[in-house]
Amino acid sequence: PDQVTYWISRGRHLHSIPDIANVAAYRDQWRGWYRSLMPAWRKADGNVWPLLRESRPEETWPILMKSGPNGILVIFMALYWWSEAVGGESDDLESAFDDVAWV
Repeated sequence: PDQVTYWISRGRHLHSIPDIANVAAYRDQWRGWYRSLMPAWRKADGNVWPLLRESRPEETWPILMKSGPNGILVIFMALYWWSEAVGGESDDLESAFDDVAWV
């Protein structure tokens, strides 16, 4: 999402929450970005949400196997901003949290 790009370009300050004026647009951007980080087999059904959750031990997760400032922390921060934007209550947000927890 644009907010992730903004946050990273401004030094990743943990208390600097980007503005999310349109939650539905953010949700769609977040899902597209998140999908881009997933292995191909999780996206086998096209643009369906939630993503496939079949366990495939032979598959790797190279994009997510990062630590540091470009690792999974960015996903958690983006979910936190979404949570702040909706006041913590949203079925779409809960579905996103569930998927990240599954990963």
